[in-house]
Amino acid sequence: MEATAIVLYPSPLIGHLVSMVELGKLILTRHPSLCIHILITTPPYRANDTDSYITSVSAANPSLIFHHLPTISLPPSLSPSRNHETPIFEVLLLNNPYVHQALLSISHNFSIKAFVMDFFCSVGLPIATELNIPSYFFFTSGAANLASFLYLPTIHNITDKSLKDLNILLNIPGVQPILSSDMPKPILERNNKVYEHFQESSKQFPKSAGIIVNTFESLEPRVLRAIWDGLCLTENVPTPPVYPIGPLIVSHGGGGRGAECLKWLDSQPSGSVVFLCFGSLGLFSKEQLKEIAIGLENSGHRFLWVVRNPPAQNQIGLAIKESDPELKSFLPDGFLDRTKGRGLVVKSWAPQVAVLNHNSVGGFVSHCGWNSVLESVCAGVPIVAWPLYAEQRFNRVVLVEEIKIAMPMNESEDGFVRAAEVEKRVTELMDSEEGESIRKRTKDLQNDAHAALAPAHTFVQHRPRPRPIGRRKQACLNRPEPSPRPCCPPSRRTHLRSRQHLRFQRNRIQTVNSICTSRHRTVTLSIHQPSFKILSTVDRILLLSRGSIVHHGTLSCLEAFLLSHGFTVPPQLNALEYTMEILNRLPSITSTTTTSSHPNDPMKHDKQAIRQVIRYKSSRIEEISALYNQFWKIIYRTRQLLLTNTLEALLVGLILGTIYINIGVDKQGIEKLFGLFAFTLTFLLSSTTETLPIFINERQIFLRETSGGIYRLSSYLITNTLVFLPYLLTIAIIYSVSVYLLVGLCGSWQTFAYFVLVIWIILLMANSFVLFLSSLAPNYIAGTSPVTILLGGFFLFSGYFISQHNMPKYWLFMHFFSMYKYALDALLINEYGCLVSKCLIWYQESKSDSRVCMVTGGDVLQKRGLHEGQRWTDIQILLGFFV
Repeated sequence: MEATAIVLYPSPLIGHLVSMVELGKLILTRHPSLCIHILITTPPYRANDTDSYITSVSAANPSLIFHHLPTISLPPSLSPSRNHETPIFEVLLLNNPYVHQALLSISHNFSIKAFVMDFFCSVGLPIATELNIPSYFFFTSGAANLASFLYLPTIHNITDKSLKDLNILLNIPGVQPILSSDMPKPILERNNKVYEHFQESSKQFPKSAGIIVNTFESLEPRVLRAIWDGLCLTENVPTPPVYPIGPLIVSHGGGGRGAECLKWLDSQPSGSVVFLCFGSLGLFSKEQLKEIAIGLENSGHRFLWVVRNPPAQNQIGLAIKESDPELKSFLPDGFLDRTKGRGLVVKSWAPQVAVLNHNSVGGFVSHCGWNSVLESVCAGVPIVAWPLYAEQRFNRVVLVEEIKIAMPMNESEDGFVRAAEVEKRVTELMDSEEGESIRKRTKDLQNDAHAALAPAHTFVQHRPRPRPIGRRKQACLNRPEPSPRPCCPPSRRTHLRSRQHLRFQRNRIQTVNSICTSRHRTVTLSIHQPSFKILSTVDRILLLSRGSIVHHGTLSCLEAFLLSHGFTVPPQLNALEYTMEILNRLPSITSTTTTSSHPNDPMKHDKQAIRQVIRYKSSRIEEISALYNQFWKIIYRTRQLLLTNTLEALLVGLILGTIYINIGVDKQGIEKLFGLFAFTLTFLLSSTTETLPIFINERQIFLRETSGGIYRLSSYLITNTLVFLPYLLTIAIIYSVSVYLLVGLCGSWQTFAYFVLVIWIILLMANSFVLFLSSLAPNYIAGTSPVTILLGGFFLFSGYFISQHNMPKYWLFMHFFSMYKYALDALLINEYGCLVSKCLIWYQESKSDSRVCMVTGGDVLQKRGLHEGQRWTDIQILLGFFV
């Protein structure tokens, strides 16, 4: 019987090679009868970098057979001074004849079941296709980076600018919105040769038999779901099966050169050491190394720091040729002596996996290379993310904002990081609540990673939605062959448990359904991948796509809806699942109602759709009636707030009444009355600002419902006024009674009624004012500032502090624009109009019993430029403010 084999084709970079070798080991643990052949390309720089690693792996794993391809010589113009990706792509392109020859040679003795390429090696896909060998891509980075890689042609087609010049947020499916400048460095410059290489590679992925990605589902669930659903490729390009088989990391190791640092860690307290290591290619300038050293020293924390020689140009670069550094030549004077005992600086290399898994290590300052990220997760060590090259800036965004296992190291525009920032981040990671939260999250993912690495872990193939069958299927890496046994047979216990879980979920849905029916309530549920049996319990289904309604009705009429649009449900699928597969191809309800005389003119069609008049479903009376009932329900639900406002009005009225009790009409009484009225206005106008967040929160609902034709804007305003008129009148009466009687204002019932009217209008005007500002403010914080500033300005220019005659002419317009002015004038006219002919202040000569009236109520009004005839004019102006 012919032996079977799988051929692996890694990139020459050491990190990519290590991941590919770990993949080979993993395959052998599942299928020990296979032989794994690995094609080795000599790197265009640091040519001996992988030799010792390959020798040790080959000795320990005889089933891993390494084939060294001939060395490729590149011209000097392709030196890796600017980036290391271009020479690698060129070497791999020139490698094709040797790859072809190697595959033919292997096939003489083995039946090759799969050819697995690193994503850098996509130029080898035509060779495997020609030889009829199933081809797979191995993506050594995470699923988020894979999504961006698959989405790259889409980004390329929607802009003709370089990503570094766009300065926009990119919305890659399943990925946190990311700045264009944070995309992988090799693709930032559109005119670079390496950009073209990545473009061509991304176009090859859909042509493969599958994509293997070094991640696990609980680490990146959202982006994996987006990839499986086919959202990262254009509509006409199917997504191949995607296999998350990670985390693939090297074993602990740690012997030889690493013995010194591991021995030092043994003497350190648990979780006390910060480990700093920046990958196999990262270098820092002398200035940057000094800043790191100062930051570590000032932080006071224990540290283990791997240091390499700085690059020749004294800037951040790539480690192309390397020798052990002379530490004292670029570290601060006395640094090693001052930190001796609590810090250890290691030259060039340390056994990273062994260090991260040491009990003494509590934090990791990393360049965000994906291998380092997975090693840190498997060790449960939180990260300070300091990206240097390749896709590491992209990884930082994912780690900090999406996965939440890292905090960012913030650099300047030129990439330089100050000592204060190093000190700050190290301290926050080790001591702060945020650091503890990140540490807990990392520990949780560590458990998930160990579960994914367990021998009994099942690899699941996920087929994306655009394919005819949108279900998960169990599969092995090699091409499926007829066999009576599945690759990963589910146990009977698992099957029974899933049936019990399904029955439990159906009972829960039915219980919620009965609650909705009996109590006339609406319940919103979020269900992850509900089965068809669960969905069949739902009365009506609303399907949305691209912001429009596609279908709204019962489940039973869904198949007829599909038939009416020319779609037939396949026998192996139910109507709802098939609809989810073709959702993007179905027309929306709103688009079919819009007609155009030129259907082939999309611009004209869009303009007519925009101009389409909203058709309201109910009359204005019906809208007002429905809104009136709804508003009163809202008031009842928030009755605690309304009751608080009522009690507030009563208490403030009683307190003011006791302070100004029996105020009198003498000179002191006049001054006190002015203060009473001014405070009344301030209290009534400022107390309504607490409704600002309510209006702002309701605004989105209001805009959505009015634009959807549910009710008119005028109906909303009329109903709002009708509901709050009686409530605010009640507040006005409660406040007026307590103040009016205790203070001893004019005893006429007409003046009391006018006083209540003014207070009522002030409350209406204040609510209207807040509602107006809430329609302009984007949020509560932005709305509070203009409310405070305007109310303060109205009070200042009301005439209470500065009379109209003493105001600068260029500020006089604010006096007439102030709401306080007309309310204060109305209250003064009401009180002193009642006392217009009554003498308030008498003058009595010392030697005579005769008295002379000095001030009457009319004099008080005249001094402020007021007269009785303005009584209703002020009311009209206040009503104008309200409207």
